[in-house]
Amino acid sequence: MISARSHSKTIALYLVAIIALSTSAPIIRWSEGPPLTMGFWRLLLASTGLFCFVRRENLKNILQKNLLFWSALTGFLFFLHLWTFFKSAQTTATSHCMLLFATNPIWTAILSALIHKDRPNLRFWLAFLFAFSGILILFFTQNSSAAVTLQGDFLALLTAVLFSFYLLTAHKIRRHLDNFTFTACVYLFTALSFGAVLLFSSEPWLPPTQKSWLGVAGTIIFPTFLGHAIFTALISRMKLYHMSMGKLAEPLIASFFAWLIFSESVATSTWFAFAFTITGLFILFSQKIESVEPE
Repeated sequence: MISARSHSKTIALYLVAIIALSTSAPIIRWSEGPPLTMGFWRLLLASTGLFCFVRRENLKNILQKNLLFWSALTGFLFFLHLWTFFKSAQTTATSHCMLLFATNPIWTAILSALIHKDRPNLRFWLAFLFAFSGILILFFTQNSSAAVTLQGDFLALLTAVLFSFYLLTAHKIRRHLDNFTFTACVYLFTALSFGAVLLFSSEPWLPPTQKSWLGVAGTIIFPTFLGHAIFTALISRMKLYHMSMGKLAEPLIASFFAWLIFSESVATSTWFAFAFTITGLFILFSQKIESVEPE
């Protein structure tokens, strides 16, 4: 077990990351920018900024320890996760996309048990039951006229599995690299993946409006730096399947940001869903988290 002070600090950073990650969809919606274009510039500029803080000897470690391949693979998995999630949201109902992606903690737990021999305890599954119930409440109470397709549902499930694999490869690299070097390299490979797809799309290479550029800046600061970067910084402190549990709170937190930004009404069922999810997270983290191998 870690100390009470360290536990509180870790959970506080974790909550900041989850809240910041929840701003992604509202910011992208507000900016009205082309998704591939925004994804490319978001990750390219974020990577460029992070490289300013990377030490030269840390870059040498990537080549000496054969981490270049794993960095490229992690960046590509991150891109596939983002791309399949966007495609799923385009081709199936939001409720289906949200429900199937919420299975991510299950896949992370299964892969952790198979690869790391780390099996979740009963507390984890009880917490997941409460948190997932919140998603189910949203699923059954959401009124949507969007068409449901098998392709879109499959992509939603695939993006959940891809995020689990992303966490596993990120965990492998973070044991050897500091977070600045890790995120700079991974975001660069993610940006290159976006750029490769952008070559064959009809989207423009540059964000077309000032509003879309502001959207790029917003996604760099909030979901990228305060979200994903803090998230991966905590990989050395938390179990992967514990970290993935927070993803279940993102749709609910995003709905509150939509209320603040777009004046969207928040249904009573959303409050009930939020209560169930928060209860699940409280059950999981009310006990001190177990220490993970140091960086």
